[in-house]
Amino acid sequence: MLNETIRIEAYTGDRNRLRDLFALAEDAPIHLDAYLHAGRVLVAVHSNEIVGYCQLVETATSGQLELTSLAVRESEQRRGIGARLVRAALDLAAAEQAAELVVLVAEAGVGGGWCCSGAATGTR
Repeated sequence: MLNETIRIEAYTGDRNRLRDLFALAEDAPIHLDAYLHAGRVLVAVHSNEIVGYCQLVETATSGQLELTSLAVRESEQRRGIGARLVRAALDLAAAEQAAELVVLVAEAGVGGGWCCSGAATGTR
């Protein structure tokens, strides 16, 4: 699959249809239930199938968005889809004149929980 066959778009459908994708980035179903319907979601679509997503949520700080969750189906990984989702999130934040996009980086499934491997804040 070539990147050209992937499109990134806003998702406005039923979030429960994305639960399996969200579960790739969340080990605890109770946590997933708490944020599944929050914010906005961008999806990566290939052959009319959603293969990845990222979620953007406004924070308590004015002009700040947080990229709270991102996942790509394992069969579609290492093809630049995650990078394209992050780029689309940055573009959306800029279009909405957000001053800052916060990204927390963690990995699900490390020792049965989360392992924080870094954090980044970008400003324009």
